[in-house]
Amino acid sequence: MAEPAQKKMSVIDPKTVKPLQKMPEDTPVLPSLHSTIGAGLLVGQGDIATVMIEKPLPEQYWWAEYDIDLEQLYFVTVDAHIQGLGFKIHPPQHRHLMNAKKISIVEFTDEDKFKTPYIIPLVVRTNTLTDLEAGQ
Repeated sequence: MAEPAQKKMSVIDPKTVKPLQKMPEDTPVLPSLHSTIGAGLLVGQGDIATVMIEKPLPEQYWWAEYDIDLEQLYFVTVDAHIQGLGFKIHPPQHRHLMNAKKISIVEFTDEDKFKTPYIIPLVVRTNTLTDLEAGQ
């Protein structure tokens, strides 16, 4: 039996990309959450952080990952897309986010009410690029 044909993804030459150029439809990286629907981050001393959004999510999220090197929070969708939160995680938030295990995503409505939280696992990468370069 023949294997099903796999869809080819567009190959983009980084030298030809212009600022604000529209990316191909099959690009696995989505525009940032903050730039598309508005988002904020709340962290505390517990094991859960909260992302507040102003509109529905574009896709269902599977998990979140905190990249301590880039100081960025990313979301992985069930369709294998990646979407960044869209802003840097600063030191006070970093300290608490390093201990979090889950992300609660809460959508606020026009009436200043919120919908039921959507909770996903949070993966925090604890090895930095510096650690890897040092052979640790």
